[in-house]
Amino acid sequence: MKIGIKLIVVTEVLVLFTISSIGYVSYHIGNQSITERIEAQLGSVATLKAEHLKNFIREKTENIISIRNQYRHFSQEMQYSIQDIREFLEHRLTENSFFTELFIMNANGTILLSTDELQEGKVKSNEEYFRQGRSDTVVQSFYYDISLQQPAITIATPVKDENNATIQVFAGIVNLSEISEIMLERTGLGETGETYLVNNFNFIVTALKTEENIVLKRTIYTDIIKKGLKEKPVTAQILSDYQNYAGTLVVGAYVYLPELGVCLIAEMSQEEASTPLIALRDNILAISFVIFCITLVLCYLIAQTISKPIKKLTEITENISGGDLGVVVDITTKDEVGQLATSFEKMRQSLKTTNEELLETQKDLEKKVKERTLELNKKIKKLGESETANLNIMEDLQHTIDKLKETQTTIELQNIQLKKLDRIKSDFLNITSHELRTPMSAIKGYIQMILKQTLGEITDEQKQALNVIVRNTNRLDNLIQDILDISRLESGSMKFLPEKTNAEKMVAEAVETMQPTAELKNIKINTEVERNLPEMTVDPERIKQVIINIINNAIKFSQNDTIINVRAKKDKDQVLFEIQDYGRGIPKEKQKKIFEIFYQVDSGMDRKFGGAGLGLAISRGIILSHGGKIWVESELDKGSIFKFTLPITPVQDVEGKFREVDIFKLKDKKHEIESDLKNKTIIWDEQDEKEEKNHDKNNDYR
Repeated sequence: MKIGIKLIVVTEVLVLFTISSIGYVSYHIGNQSITERIEAQLGSVATLKAEHLKNFIREKTENIISIRNQYRHFSQEMQYSIQDIREFLEHRLTENSFFTELFIMNANGTILLSTDELQEGKVKSNEEYFRQGRSDTVVQSFYYDISLQQPAITIATPVKDENNATIQVFAGIVNLSEISEIMLERTGLGETGETYLVNNFNFIVTALKTEENIVLKRTIYTDIIKKGLKEKPVTAQILSDYQNYAGTLVVGAYVYLPELGVCLIAEMSQEEASTPLIALRDNILAISFVIFCITLVLCYLIAQTISKPIKKLTEITENISGGDLGVVVDITTKDEVGQLATSFEKMRQSLKTTNEELLETQKDLEKKVKERTLELNKKIKKLGESETANLNIMEDLQHTIDKLKETQTTIELQNIQLKKLDRIKSDFLNITSHELRTPMSAIKGYIQMILKQTLGEITDEQKQALNVIVRNTNRLDNLIQDILDISRLESGSMKFLPEKTNAEKMVAEAVETMQPTAELKNIKINTEVERNLPEMTVDPERIKQVIINIINNAIKFSQNDTIINVRAKKDKDQVLFEIQDYGRGIPKEKQKKIFEIFYQVDSGMDRKFGGAGLGLAISRGIILSHGGKIWVESELDKGSIFKFTLPITPVQDVEGKFREVDIFKLKDKKHEIESDLKNKTIIWDEQDEKEEKNHDKNNDYR
């Protein structure tokens, strides 16, 4: 076998063995890692949604108890007509949109009063929520209400007299749309994943991905549902390689919710779960093939470099040995082979010269042949040493390839960790925001109840302190809502409700909302809306939120007795909105940063104005989601003009949903938020007093 072929075969065998070993280990580790990640992801989704549902039901139960307590004091302290009590229930229903009906039953189960007058007089004595609700607060979960002709969740609680005897039962029917939103949230479920609820009788109680209108109409007996209803685990469990209700091979997580008597299922198709593993396998094969080809080419080139001069030199030697002294040795390499070729050329010339004197100088020629033969042996020895050096070079090359593979593996692991950290951050924001809203609602409700019940029994100073608590609770609730909006915008999960509307209506309603705040500083708000503007398909509540945010900032940063102009006009195929103030203005170097999350122009410990720096970031996200643009033009001490556009033709996909855009990349500003919250103190000043009086005047529940 020729030396070039030997070199190629030996090297490629070593490379194949090394690549196969590394590929097998990498695939095994990747398979285990991807499987654990998918299972952890599904378990996390199931756990988060279970906690969300528990918190939702817990919050609604607390709301019912709070409304019952308000009703009990309302009905005991003064004499009110039935119409007054009905209006009280309707007002509470308006404040608590998570309920579709509030009603009161007497001790026999007959509905005395309801926000749905058609239900009054109906007997509910056979309903489980009435029987258990006479003694304690109870949640009847996912049953079919015959009178409503639809599935329902009802929360009931007893109304007792001074002797602790139950005289009535107060109840509320929960709006199931919030539960549907929780179950339809697809974060962490990929393209094929879904979540749904099954009760103890195997009935589906939420819509499926491929089927609608099946709530409490269809039973499912898949392996995961059997295990979930049998084991009733309160923590998420994993089940792999089973068929779901549609006959698709899936992997899933399940957790039981004893509060609702249902099992929560989170599933993803096995094919999608295996996609990263297939990609990993393909990448390993592709990389192995490339390395094999590169090694093959390098070995071939090196073998050619070594063997070609030797082969040519061999042919020349054979010609010379055959007596052809006219052949020219034209090997010009500068290595040992080249030196050998040079010696051969000298030998050829010498042979040619001495051949004519062969007969006379035969003895002398034999001596010279021995000398040349000795030189040839030395050169061949050096050639062997050169082959050893080339093998050392190949070993160094293989070592470098191994190092590159280790570096690639490290980078892939770091990328996986970064994605995991980003998901944990988003989950933390969602969970924290939802958890904070529950105590805020309870605090606000009880303070308002105290203000109503103890009116005349507390001093003005105590009343002012309670009002300050309510106002600052509202501020904290608004801050939590802003954080939720930022999280939803970042994850692309914010829901928009587009409808046809016009700019004049949105501007008028926004200005009307901010008029009382402007009057506190004697600021006049002028509106200039171009006539006959075309209708736009947008979410009017979100657009009004943007206008209100900008007007609110304009009022904050304007002096007393000034003017704010709000304009709207057509600009080509879009509508241009402008909000102009004559306040302090924004420095040029800060104008590009004001739309960033948590950024505030008036920053530092001596800040004069409140806020967490989220309003403009949320506004930017809403406008970009509608396919528009938003910017600011400002000059110090001359004021600012905030401008944004909305397309007349809506930007929609085939399903009629607004396009999702990558708007935010959250920055690490934890220290700024903590500093801002720590330095917020409740200060009672003249402006707060004016705001409180105006707040009392403009809120019905006062």
